[in-house]
Amino acid sequence: MNNYTYDSLTKEELKQLCRRPKMDFQSIFGQVDPIIHKVKQEGDAGINHFTHKFDGVSPNPLVINPTDREVSIDSDTKNAIDTAFD
Repeated sequence: MNNYTYDSLTKEELKQLCRRPKMDFQSIFGQVDPIIHKVKQEGDAGINHFTHKFDGVSPNPLVINPTDREVSIDSDTKNAIDTAFD
């Protein structure tokens, strides 16, 4: 990872750093389409397959009811969530 000091960059360096890379969306779609297809066809089994493949875990159950869980967070975190929600 490279570090830069904004004040020391020339206009050309700043322009170069701010450029977005060109992306080949066709190749991205080629990788994503089979995932979407499998999940559409297999539902939860497809999600489990890719969760295991990409994340290395197999959650069981796949979905939980959050009201069944006891969660405790500090007041600063709760306030931040409430602020973000509003």
